[in-house]
Amino acid sequence: MRAKYIGIFVVMTLLAAGISAQPVYTPKHGTAERKATLDALRVPVEREYKQKIAFVIDEFKVQGTWAFISGSAQTPDGNARA
Repeated sequence: MRAKYIGIFVVMTLLAAGISAQPVYTPKHGTAERKATLDALRVPVEREYKQKIAFVIDEFKVQGTWAFISGSAQTPDGNARA
């Protein structure tokens, strides 16, 4: 039983080390990565608001397969989303 817990600990440690070794960065404006990430977010947001939206991004960070985006949604003509 103890060997099982040691094995789990080793695997979790290696996974955590791999994740932390990946750099955190902000995708540049106009890049395919930034567009793909925002388009993936756009689908559920437009479905919820029932209108086309554009994002105003305050912060955009990526690490590995994770992304953090802070901002707001507005209509494409620049009006705040009602």
